[in-house]
Amino acid sequence: SALAAHAPKAQVARAETRAPKGRKPARASAPKTQQTRRNEVASTKQSYAEALGADPWLDSWPVLLRDILPVRADGWYVAESDGSALPLVPLDEPWRLLSVSGGHPVTLCAEWNGERLSPISAFTAGEVNDLGSAGEAQPGAPAALADLASVALLGTARTSADEHRLPAPVASAAARLAGDAAVRLLETTALQQAFATAGLAAATVKPNLDTAADDPRRLLPPAAADRLAGMLRERSDFLTEWFAAADPLNYRAPDRLCGPLLEFAHHNRDLREPALRLAGSRGSWLAAQLPEWHALVRHGVTAPDAPDEVWRLGSPPERRQWLARLRDRDPAAARDELAAGWAKESGPLKAELLAVLGDRLSPSDEGLLETALDDRRADVRRNAAGLLACLPDSAFAQRMIERAEAWIHRGGERERLELVVQVPETLDEATIRDGITDRSVEFSYRWMGAPDTAASRLRQLVAAIPLRYWSDRFGDPGTTTAARIDDRFRQPLFDGWMDAALTQQAPVWARTLFQAGMPSDQAMLRRRELFALVPAADRTRHLLRLDGSWLSEIEALLPAIERPWPRELAQHLILLLFERARAAARRPGAQGTSPAAHRSLLLAASLHLPPDTAREIAALAPRCQDPAWQQAFDRITDDLRHRSIALEELH
Repeated sequence: SALAAHAPKAQVARAETRAPKGRKPARASAPKTQQTRRNEVASTKQSYAEALGADPWLDSWPVLLRDILPVRADGWYVAESDGSALPLVPLDEPWRLLSVSGGHPVTLCAEWNGERLSPISAFTAGEVNDLGSAGEAQPGAPAALADLASVALLGTARTSADEHRLPAPVASAAARLAGDAAVRLLETTALQQAFATAGLAAATVKPNLDTAADDPRRLLPPAAADRLAGMLRERSDFLTEWFAAADPLNYRAPDRLCGPLLEFAHHNRDLREPALRLAGSRGSWLAAQLPEWHALVRHGVTAPDAPDEVWRLGSPPERRQWLARLRDRDPAAARDELAAGWAKESGPLKAELLAVLGDRLSPSDEGLLETALDDRRADVRRNAAGLLACLPDSAFAQRMIERAEAWIHRGGERERLELVVQVPETLDEATIRDGITDRSVEFSYRWMGAPDTAASRLRQLVAAIPLRYWSDRFGDPGTTTAARIDDRFRQPLFDGWMDAALTQQAPVWARTLFQAGMPSDQAMLRRRELFALVPAADRTRHLLRLDGSWLSEIEALLPAIERPWPRELAQHLILLLFERARAAARRPGAQGTSPAAHRSLLLAASLHLPPDTAREIAALAPRCQDPAWQQAFDRITDDLRHRSIALEELH
């Protein structure tokens, strides 16, 4: 054809051909050493130019690049050691290639369209890693090509191509074309297309020579890795159980999963730490390469300890994380570091740093906490008082006991205890220093139509008193909570006891208060929190006593039960759900009988029933005469089997 005759092997891409105006000439490929090594970037461009010469309408060309590195500059590139680089198409997940490389050269299978490279898979460490589908780059049409398209639209009988608007090499080749005008137009267009795409110069970037450290831990089994990839992609609700089972086994994730694990950790605070532990040193390295993930580097458990400069010069989140790590490793050293610079600390960070002492709190921290009670910031003083309330033998606790002696007295006859409350109308400076303030707005107690500051003061006092005080002075928790109390002070007194039980982690008090109906159903989150402190056997017994009319109460309290649920409780719940299915069949359309009315309970069953109960539920599914309930039981069965297989794959 005319194209083959006038442009053999894409002459427009050769070194002697000038690049289009405004574009850099192609790089000359010269080896830096005496070793003969193929220049991957130049070879890719040359092979594409040759293919384009044979087929000017070619969209893209498959290429194989050896020993190349992913590099982030003004965009994403793959580069050789000398800096020659090809730009990548915009990627939805640009960290995929970086994750599998770890800073080491890889062999990349991709498609090159003359402007950008679209990765397909990478070969490294003996494995082929799928890089997913990438977006397609659409080359912009140069002005010369637009002019040719205009000629085609108007017709060669009315107009012809303006050779002066074509690049010189294209115009020279087009001038030698012969034949029909329409054919010449098509061949000129092909020449222009080849010139515009095959003659682009390679970019130059600076490769990052930093590489990920080796991780000596065992690799996650292949089946478990594949399942984890799917669960991360779907943000599965089963990940909590999966991480809990995998974490003690101390696996490391395959390199291809480090990126998805970091992406998951970035958005999920609850499972961040086990996800980062699984990602290991490769994950820590990857997070350091991407600004959007820099915050995760501070959480990486395999990264070396941050230097002291982070404590002195770091950002507030970095300083808090540094102190938390030190507190976990050496509580005394963390306290001493904080105390040494306490006078210079300021702003909201001061309260956050003090809160770090709550981890592994001990009587040795009392001195710094007492100092913090005199701080100018209210949030610092409140944190200090809250932490001192956790030290039952502290001077702070003794001061609170002395106030209780003055505010609360024994009254009534011998048969039944009565607690008489007399809250002072004004508070002295020492009481205010210890954190008792007029927080009536926060607690919303009211008496005779007005905010009740006395009630809020009473609650704050009771919350800070060691619970042993009540047993020593008035008797066991059952006796104390059964005392006669003035209606005005009954609720704040019980609220203070509940605060103290939660702070001091007192199971006996928690059980007594829960049985007394504290807190009310309206404060269900607090009620669940208190229920979680009740001894495990008592929690199970309480739920076993509830029948199908109490499904909402069961649903609200189940999050406080250990997981997977105890078998006895699991069987009880399965029967309650089956009873509800039978009720739906007896009364079709009745309110509250459909699976939709118990959606969250059914989801909890899928997540927390013992996996080996799948057979029991599968046997009940065909007995459900209501189709919606049969589907619900089938779904639970499938979920339990999925969980069972996922856990087995870890071993």
